[in-house]
Amino acid sequence: MVDNCPNCETPLTIRNIKKKLAFGSIEYPVLQICPKCSWTKDLTGAGNIVAKPMKRPVVLVRKEKSEDVKPSKSVPAGDFNKIMTMALVLFVIAAIILAFYTISLKKTSIISQTNPATGTPVIPVFTTNPAVAATTSINTPAVTAKWVLLDYYRIYRNEASKIKSGDKVTWKNIGKDHLTLLSDNIPDFGERPIEYDKITSYTFTRSGTYTYYLSGKSSLNGTIVVEP
Repeated sequence: MVDNCPNCETPLTIRNIKKKLAFGSIEYPVLQICPKCSWTKDLTGAGNIVAKPMKRPVVLVRKEKSEDVKPSKSVPAGDFNKIMTMALVLFVIAAIILAFYTISLKKTSIISQTNPATGTPVIPVFTTNPAVAATTSINTPAVTAKWVLLDYYRIYRNEASKIKSGDKVTWKNIGKDHLTLLSDNIPDFGERPIEYDKITSYTFTRSGTYTYYLSGKSSLNGTIVVEP
């Protein structure tokens, strides 16, 4: 049972002395001390032990510096109204200047197209020569594009089986393999490599029957009949 201090009734703390023996050590109680008022009691009977006062832990309190909070500057209502009024006035002035500038440009355009002798406006008249228009329409035939979609295994769509002279045929590789298109009777056709999702085109200007096929796979071929 822990004894209490006779002065303040605080439980006493016992201090021990550790003494080493041959096979270990033993602790002897030598003093009872009050941690509150430092009252002591000698347990050895020697009477020469002076109790040292217990040190209480020092708690450091950190004072945080209060930051100076600067009040936000707000624009007074009167100043804000003045700013909005000035902006509105500037906008109106700019609109008036733009309107006068547009009117002056129109007047300058009308004056430049006025006959100086009579003072009346000159209205330009554009005429078209029927002979030139007819020649242009005759010498510029409409070119119709025909598509051939194919891969290494089949021809999916062939719009070019029968075409007119002047039509353009376009082959497109929609497969994953590299293709090389060949022809034995299409003039200046040669070998035409077609990568994936790429195209090659040829415009037929002469009537006749033409064939094409794939390099290394002549069974995959097509025929194009060009009518006059």
